[in-house]
Order: sequence, then structure tokens, then C-alpha cells
Amino acid sequence: LKSSKEARDEAEEFLDVVGLGPWLREHSFDLDTEQDWHSVLSGGQKQRLAWVRMYHKRPKYALIDEGTSAVDRESVDTLFIQAKKLGITLVTISHHDAVDVHHKRALDLEQGGMWSVTEEEEDGRLAPPSRQDDDKESPALGLVTRLEGALAKHGRVGQDQEVQQALAAL
Repeated sequence: LKSSKEARDEAEEFLDVVGLGPWLREHSFDLDTEQDWHSVLSGGQKQRLAWVRMYHKRPKYALIDEGTSAVDRESVDTLFIQAKKLGITLVTISHHDAVDVHHKRALDLEQGGMWSVTEEEEDGRLAPPSRQDDDKESPALGLVTRLEGALAKHGRVGQDQEVQQALAAL
């Protein structure tokens, strides 16, 4: 367990990493400031704060659903790099291509039940996407199905052993 000082130092460090530290200091806020943060923070700042919480918890896996939609492109890189430094494997749902460089595998869902999987080769090149329809299930699509089931059953994926095994296989 961390001491109170170590925890505060880590919180300040993570706030600086995501770019909130300077903003908080500029507005004379600190870790003890009580505020209606929902109305004070912008959408992007709220997303950054969620990343700080994730860094603090240090889960082995994290499901990020549109967690960078209100964050600038350069900051997206910073968020993902810090997660990787902390050993957090991210499964990301996003409409923005800025997250693509931080993943080795992408599942693209398309209209009409079509989907494709693009994987990074060992040499760093992208393999041509494999296209499928709903009648065939890929491991990645199966993972999405298991994640949905775990969230419905437990309210979180961390308690579902089948999901943990599927994530470990990635």
C-alpha cells in the first residue's frame, strides 16, 4: 500500500501526464478542492480524468469506449503511451483513427453485418484485412460478444474468467 504522500504525488504526476495538472494550478485548484467537477470540466477534461483514475487503479485490461473523442490527437498518443508504460492492455472502441497506431489488431464493424479484422505483422506491417460476415465468428468478434456478456452479467469485465482468458490470448 502507498502512503498518503505517495498516493498524492502519483495523482499529481498522472494529472500532469494527461495535461490537467497545469490547468488545475492555473485555476488555483488542488487535490483537496471540492467542486462540482461535472459542471467545471469540459468533455475532454472529464475524459482525461477518467484516464487518471484508470492509471491509478492499474488494471491488467481496460475497455475504453470513446475515451478520446474530445481529446486532441497529440494527447491521445500521451494517454495510450502512459497506459502502456503502466502495463495496461487496452481494448478500445473508437470512431477516430488517432487510436489506431496504439493497437496491433483492429475489428471494424460495417453495415449489413460485415466486419473486417486488420492485424499487425511481426515486422510492424499491417496484414491485409480479412473480411467476414455475421455467419462466421472471428476471435476478435467473439471477444466483443464475451465482453458484452460479462458487462451484462457482472457489471464489469474483471470478474469474468472467460473474458480474462480471451484477453490474455490477444
